[in-house]
Amino acid sequence: MTLSLTFDELLQVIRKKTSQPITLRTVSADTVQVGTTINLYLTTKDVHINLRLLKIEGTDLRLSYSGGWGLDIVVGKVLQQLNSKDEYRSIFEQHSNNQLLIHLAAIPQLQPVLNALTLQDAYFTDNTLTLHATME
Repeated sequence: MTLSLTFDELLQVIRKKTSQPITLRTVSADTVQVGTTINLYLTTKDVHINLRLLKIEGTDLRLSYSGGWGLDIVVGKVLQQLNSKDEYRSIFEQHSNNQLLIHLAAIPQLQPVLNALTLQDAYFTDNTLTLHATME
C-alpha cells in the first residue's frame, strides 16, 4: 500500500499544532529541509535544518539533523527540553552524531494506524512524503 502526503497537508497539521510558519522542501529522496523565520530583536532571520531519514526500525524512525554548528546545538537543547517532559519522553530519543530516534508507537494518535499497517519505506519527492506499508 502506498500513502502520499503532500507538504501542504503536513503543513496544515503542523501550523494547527504550533501556530508557527514552517516551510518544507525536498532535498533528496531521504532528506527534507524544514525552515521557519525567527524574530531577532529588530530583524528576522530564516533558519533551515535538514532532516534525513536514515532507517525505519519497526515502528521507529531513525533521523539525523543538520543545520550548521549553531543550529545543531539549539536543536540538541530543544530535544533535551522535550525529553524532560513526561508526554514527550517516550517519543523522542536523542543519540550521538545528531541522530534522533522517534518512537511512532508512543504517539497515541498513531497507535490504531500502526496496529493495522507495517511501515516498510518512506521517501520524499517533489512536495510529497510517500510511505509504503503492508496491511497486518
